[in-house]
Amino acid sequence: MKTSLRFHFTFLVVSLLAWFMTACSGSDNSISSKLNSYAPEDASMLWAIDFQKVINATESEINSDGQLAFSSHFRDILRLQPLHLRRGIELLTRNPYMRWTNAVGISRRDDNETSIVIWSVTDAEDFTQYLANEEGWDLSSIDDWSIAAIDGQDAIVAKDGLAFIALDGTEPVDARSAIAIIEAFRTAAQHSPLPDWQLKALDRNKLLTSLMQVRGMDNSCVDMAKAFVGEGEIPVDGALSIYFDIDGKQAEFDACIVDSKGNEAAMAWGETIDPQLLEQLPADAYATFAAGRLPILPGLFTSQNNKHAEIFTGQVAIALAPRADKTINSLSDISPENIAVCATLQCASKRGKEALDIVAKSLGQTRERTDTSAIVDFVYGTKRNPQVSDYLDSNYYIPASIPLTCALSGNIITITNTAAKATNTASATAETFAGKTIAANITLQPSDPTVKLMGLDFALEVNAWVEGPRLHINAKVDGTEQQLIKALASRLVNAD
Repeated sequence: MKTSLRFHFTFLVVSLLAWFMTACSGSDNSISSKLNSYAPEDASMLWAIDFQKVINATESEINSDGQLAFSSHFRDILRLQPLHLRRGIELLTRNPYMRWTNAVGISRRDDNETSIVIWSVTDAEDFTQYLANEEGWDLSSIDDWSIAAIDGQDAIVAKDGLAFIALDGTEPVDARSAIAIIEAFRTAAQHSPLPDWQLKALDRNKLLTSLMQVRGMDNSCVDMAKAFVGEGEIPVDGALSIYFDIDGKQAEFDACIVDSKGNEAAMAWGETIDPQLLEQLPADAYATFAAGRLPILPGLFTSQNNKHAEIFTGQVAIALAPRADKTINSLSDISPENIAVCATLQCASKRGKEALDIVAKSLGQTRERTDTSAIVDFVYGTKRNPQVSDYLDSNYYIPASIPLTCALSGNIITITNTAAKATNTASATAETFAGKTIAANITLQPSDPTVKLMGLDFALEVNAWVEGPRLHINAKVDGTEQQLIKALASRLVNAD
């Protein structure tokens, strides 16, 4: 039975990109081959997906009929996706003439942005014939192109072992328009091919790779990026290079601004983190975050209109850790009273006592005060449950007081809700944060009662940092990627 292609087709492009971001060999089917043939030098955006990496990471397989069969726990995740996206994924996986090697996407900005998506098929005629016989699409041909469409409108066109979708702006187009766009891409690629460094950046054995040219970005995106940049300029002829990969027990995401030759752009995002910020943080922290002075936060620490601008440098760190004097038996016990919170701030040299006064007064009423420490009653609120006290306004907050200790050591102020002295942070975390302008670490051990309540039965460590023009995120599990996906599926499916 035929269905509306506007409802059931556009998401094919979305399926190829959005699905594989959630998460047969042969030179003619390689990523480089597709890009060499159809990607011109003036492409504004390019991306490539390695299907085999996706299949391995999700513990899926190609069955004897040539169809992609998902693992049970990955199907659980798919069932939670919107209906139109799920149908698009199923449409691809049912077709036995799909060749699960890779797919690439190419966009150009001209009078109107045009794009093509390319993937491999075992046979162009068999692929489109299957869509006609099993999915109810119309079958036709133009010259040596095999075409599958609905009511002669938007189409998938195929030839020479490749299948294509073409878009004008964000709308898929009919067969003749698709062929014209594809041929325009091919002609442009023949006259002005991609530089070698772009081919290498996109074909480097990663699950997902992408290049977005700065000249092809919206002005709002460029302005947002400029707001973060402290030193250097975003190269106008450069690009944003991205990859995502799952390999064994770890997953990686990397985004870097590069120049026209593919080298890291000469730019910095604020100042590097002072190691002294980490010295008073707990070593057994669940999560640690630190940042140098960031250009995007001028109003907080560095604005000339801020009367405290000369006192605080803008360097800050914070950590969350278990408390030895508290027991967590349920998720409702995870609160500011039961989790150790420790934050450090850097102040200007010889301005420590002045900075300590400012911090103590901003947090609450000071109960004890010396030259190097202060204990304050920090008041916070939790929203009252209207089902318990329905006679109260739903916006009524119950104030609660937590004693905080503010201590000064050199030019570092430490704020913590635990009376015990914090131990030095783990050397591994300090090493990860060294030389970075922003960094974060999450370390979860299944032996910890709090982590057990989250349903995690294996260790997980996540590190993220910004260094120069690069953002990098690395996640490691003490198990396999399948365990991670299975645990995620279980939590999502069983969530209240």
